Amino acid sequence: MTMVMKDMEEVRKMVDDWVADVGCLVNEFSTDLEIPSFFFCPILQDVMKDPYIASDGFSCELSAIKQWLDMWNNTSPMINLELEHQWLTPNHTLCSLIQDWHKKRSIPIPLT
Repeated sequence: MTMVMKDMEEVRKMVDDWVADVGCLVNEFSTDLEIPSFFFCPILQDVMKDPYIASDGFSCELSAIKQWLDMWNNTSPMINLELEHQWLTPNHTLCSLIQDWHKKRSIPIPLT
């Protein structure tokens, strides 16, 4: 558990540094928010709320990856190769980063 928390803090710092470097500042008049690309679901092309990791290592919105697997059997939506298995794992780190990003910018977190 200690290693996971350490890794999560390192990722959080990397994202904060990246955001600072690219100048992702948001003000009350801004309508064009710069959102880190890895916050987007590759299937829905929208910011994830409930990211899950498939066996290909990519994260997708849970509802989207479930629907993908139901429609396309066991292939990866990213690389179109057969998945080793269809087990999905919650990506708590990415979810936490997305929530922190919303909170730091006073942007309401969309409801599921």
